[in-house]
Order: sequence, then structure tokens, then C-alpha cells
Amino acid sequence: MEHEERNEQIRQKMLGEIADIEAFARAREPEDLKADRMYQKAVVMSLINIGELSKSFTEEYLKGMPQIPCVLTVGLYSR
Repeated sequence: MEHEERNEQIRQKMLGEIADIEAFARAREPEDLKADRMYQKAVVMSLINIGELSKSFTEEYLKGMPQIPCVLTVGLYSR
């Protein structure tokens, strides 16, 4: 049960990061991403956070969720 709760907390944090990126995008025009360094950094930071969080899932959780894209990328940027 403890692992399930931890995995759910991680999932919720990831969804929060995704919601942040979506909120940033709704407040801007697509071309703003190229022009605004702070906007770029905000999006990249959320993506980094998602990557870091994805490494915290239990192995059992990841094996049971092959349809989740982060499963494919866990540990890639740490190599």
C-alpha cells in the first residue's frame, strides 16, 4: 500500500507539472516560446521535473504502465 501511495503522489506531481506547462501555453502565443527566454526556462524546468519524478516510480509500477511515455525515457538523460 505504501508503494501505491508513493506512486500516486509522484503521478499527481507530474500531472501538476503538465498543468503548469499547459497554463504557460494558454497564456502565450506559440511563437513566444522562441522569443521569451523565461518562458523557455519555465517549460524546460517543468520537463526536467517530470523526468526526475519519473525516476521515482517503483519498478513494478513502470512495468505495469508501458503505455505511459515517461516509462520509455526513465534514465535516458542520466546516461
